[in-house]
Amino acid sequence: MKALLLKDWYMAVKYCKAYLVIVAVFAAVAMSGANFMYGFYACIMAGMVPVTLLSYDERSKWTVYSCALPYTRAQLVSVKYIVGGLAQLAVIILLTAIQCVRSGFSGGFDFGVLLEYMSLQIFMSCLVCSVNLPFVFKYGVEKGRAWYYIALVLVFGVAGALAGIFVLSDTSRHGILGAFALVPAIAGIVIYALSWRLSIRFYEKREM
Repeated sequence: MKALLLKDWYMAVKYCKAYLVIVAVFAAVAMSGANFMYGFYACIMAGMVPVTLLSYDERSKWTVYSCALPYTRAQLVSVKYIVGGLAQLAVIILLTAIQCVRSGFSGGFDFGVLLEYMSLQIFMSCLVCSVNLPFVFKYGVEKGRAWYYIALVLVFGVAGALAGIFVLSDTSRHGILGAFALVPAIAGIVIYALSWRLSIRFYEKREM
């Protein structure tokens, strides 16, 4: 498992450098006072990393070669979900840190609003992987591309709706979610876990 994670780390460093630039731009725009939807865009980009790595795996025939290695299908699926989770965590930490700095300088720090924002970030980043990966593991990146784009449209639509909710919450200076601030984060994690299990099931039945 460690070797699989190391392989994906090397691939991410080589092929996903542009994502770092895009995430940094979105984060800077979002925290400069523009629409908070740009922050969700950064989360979406992080959630797309596993799919990008899978596309390179298929292009290099790694998915076929890995069948001859002492790894189970569950391990091959799990490593992508772990990589996705780590990428999402890094982006969420970055966005949260920038938001804290921005709020500190403006003198309007509100822990409740920050908690809501973090919760929505977790939900959005989890949703991207959760919707995309099962289709990719079932049909492959190329055959599942149509489902992939449909899923992205759905995710961007959700991002727009959540951004509108958060902007309204931030403007009114009190949380709309209130005591339910952590519900989106919990929902996202549960969906992520169910998607993980579903992807394992699909990939174990898939013929190479």
